[in-house]
Amino acid sequence: MVSVASGLATALNPEMEDWERLNTLTAQYDARSKAASFVRWVAALASAHPGPSRQTEAATIYRSRWPSYHLDVIEKAAVAPGTTSDVAWAGPLAPLTPLASAFMALVRPRTVVGQMKGVRPAPFNVRFPTQTAGTLAGWVGQGRVTPVQQLAFSDTILGVGKLAIIVVITSELARTSDPAALLLIERDLVGGIAAGTDICFF
Repeated sequence: MVSVASGLATALNPEMEDWERLNTLTAQYDARSKAASFVRWVAALASAHPGPSRQTEAATIYRSRWPSYHLDVIEKAAVAPGTTSDVAWAGPLAPLTPLASAFMALVRPRTVVGQMKGVRPAPFNVRFPTQTAGTLAGWVGQGRVTPVQQLAFSDTILGVGKLAIIVVITSELARTSDPAALLLIERDLVGGIAAGTDICFF
């Protein structure tokens, strides 16, 4: 409800044009809907039996329970997962990217890094300069010389890292149609990933 309330506050900004408010509100609800569909897909996977046909079975479960929520994306993803020996590795998972990205948009504001201002994003495995020392101002007496300082830089490469989490839930929770169950799974996923990210950061 907090994200919806903040979205309404932004969309109702009197300084915005009507079309700007409508676009903002539509985009926020669309992102929230995609994030919720990602959690629905997680619940469908948890309800399916382990094995090579798990994603196909999960898609069938998803279709029967939530046919009106991004079913086209889910059905595209219901194929066998890629392997390291497959030339199209990870390609079968690509259709779920919009839903996963929307879900991560929920996680980011809950992390310390997501709340930091002025952070400069950097690509993985690319050398870029970082500042290692800066200037420091100090009091200078009348007629005294003002000290001159210099900056220091070094090259840095940000390596690829992956944060993973496995959430154990009961079959009853995964199969229930109660919306509160999905909110419970979502809250646990978001909280776990945010807490793990903060621990790694610190």
